[in-house]
Amino acid sequence: MKNIYILYSLLICFIFQAGSGIAQSSNPQLLGIKGHNTQFAKDGKTVIYNSVTKEIRSFDIEATADRLIAGQSSLFVIDGQNVIVKDDKKEYAVSLKSGKQSSLGNKTKGISAWHASDLRSIVIMNNGSKNVIQPIGEQDYINVSLSPDKSKIIFRATGLGSYVSDLEGNIIKEIKGAEFPSWVNDDEIVYAMIEDDGYQYESSEIFIENIKDNTRKELTQKTDLIPLYPSVNQNGTKLIFSTPENDVYLINL
Repeated sequence: MKNIYILYSLLICFIFQAGSGIAQSSNPQLLGIKGHNTQFAKDGKTVIYNSVTKEIRSFDIEATADRLIAGQSSLFVIDGQNVIVKDDKKEYAVSLKSGKQSSLGNKTKGISAWHASDLRSIVIMNNGSKNVIQPIGEQDYINVSLSPDKSKIIFRATGLGSYVSDLEGNIIKEIKGAEFPSWVNDDEIVYAMIEDDGYQYESSEIFIENIKDNTRKELTQKTDLIPLYPSVNQNGTKLIFSTPENDVYLINL
């Protein structure tokens, strides 16, 4: 009878967790790098990030190898096997495979999206053609990125939350209060819901949400960590994030 009671209790606990939208995951693993703006590359094992020394670097999770991508630059987007870097003077591509730097050239065939230098708009480059949009009017636009199929963008408006729009700026979805959004795949996004006292972060929880059916799951439960800049690889097995102290953690989902 006692064994039956234990099994019943475990079953109830499992049902509660499944229905609560909380994804089961491993404990956070501290990686030996310091930085923020952590983003998974397409291979699902390489992380691109901004270091505390303002460099753009890559970190191979499996090989635990850290490599310089670009120095003294903050803006980058991951485009397939290349990292497109934007600094004050130029834009150029760095191969993730070889580490070689090259002019954009044919790599500009396609679409890229950035926030403007004054943050007041979003700049979309389409095969060399420039389009400037303000999807929600006069706001500060940050955390801009394209969906993997390059048909949509996600961005954050300071003080409001995060939004998904098409390339013309028509709003598809609003997630109030969501910060540091990024794409998982064409239908799912990951973001942080943060509490602060107006001066510093107090807590943060990470969610993954499907923009088609509006289902969402919590990837982290409240801990002593305050996860920022979340990124999930495309097959949904790994979550990486940084903290206000620029420590970088990995969670196996």
